[in-house]
Amino acid sequence: MHMAITMGGITTALASFSVESENEAKPSPGSGPVTKKTTQAIVLMLLPISIGIIAYALFTFYWRSRCMERKQMGFFNDVIGPVVLCGLIILSLATIMMMSVMDFFR
Repeated sequence: MHMAITMGGITTALASFSVESENEAKPSPGSGPVTKKTTQAIVLMLLPISIGIIAYALFTFYWRSRCMERKQMGFFNDVIGPVVLCGLIILSLATIMMMSVMDFFR
């Protein structure tokens, strides 16, 4: 849950930063931060993932709570959910890295 809130905060902060506006000239290759287009792509990738992590945490909390209320015997762990979320984060961060490298050399 903390990671999702941190990712959401970073994504929201990134949404307000960009190098160029409509009236400015394009920066030279390797001159600084990523462009507005890349920043918007990063935001559009990370924000849904952070919302999904929050939804998953809420679902898991209520699922475990119901199991404890019913005093069910067994394990309350989820093996698939964390692996899927971790895979999504790795995939999105790799994509962001590739986009930033391409933007750096453009």
